[in-house]
Amino acid sequence: MLQKFKVSCDNITVVRNIRGACFEPYGHVVQEIKAREESFTSVEFVHEGRMSNGDAHRLARGSLYEAAGRHVWFISPPEGVCTPYSHTS
Repeated sequence: MLQKFKVSCDNITVVRNIRGACFEPYGHVVQEIKAREESFTSVEFVHEGRMSNGDAHRLARGSLYEAAGRHVWFISPPEGVCTPYSHTS
């Protein structure tokens, strides 16, 4: 029952279009995002540099060479997609 969240994006133009009026070729997608935003208490769209979301960037770049459709990796993602994380107390 998530009602408040923040969405980050490394493309400042996309963030600006979601926050304001969008006349880009993907304007219909922005309109749908705005319509769904009304279903939540608080949604914030923020810009973050590409360096802060390396995994997402590598995944998006890697998908350029995949066939159209959805792709899910349950065990072994493509090389360079996931960064190992180790938690130390």
